[in-house]
Amino acid sequence: DGTLDETSIASYVSLAGYSLTQMFKDGDLSLDPVEVSNGIVVSRIENVASTKKIPITIKLVPRGIGREINITIGYGLTS
Repeated sequence: DGTLDETSIASYVSLAGYSLTQMFKDGDLSLDPVEVSNGIVVSRIENVASTKKIPITIKLVPRGIGREINITIGYGLTS
């Protein structure tokens, strides 16, 4: 029918997951997409035989990193 079989889907999820897990270990992501429900989804309904495309959806949760810190300093009145 032109769609991917479960073995192919698992292979694509594994390939994507390897790099993303490394990003998580390096601190670039706050959650590992492999461990998140529906973190990596390969389409089971796309007719790859006709479109020649494999849609893969990946949910990334970035780590909140402050690149700039602004500090306001002022004088307080004493009594």
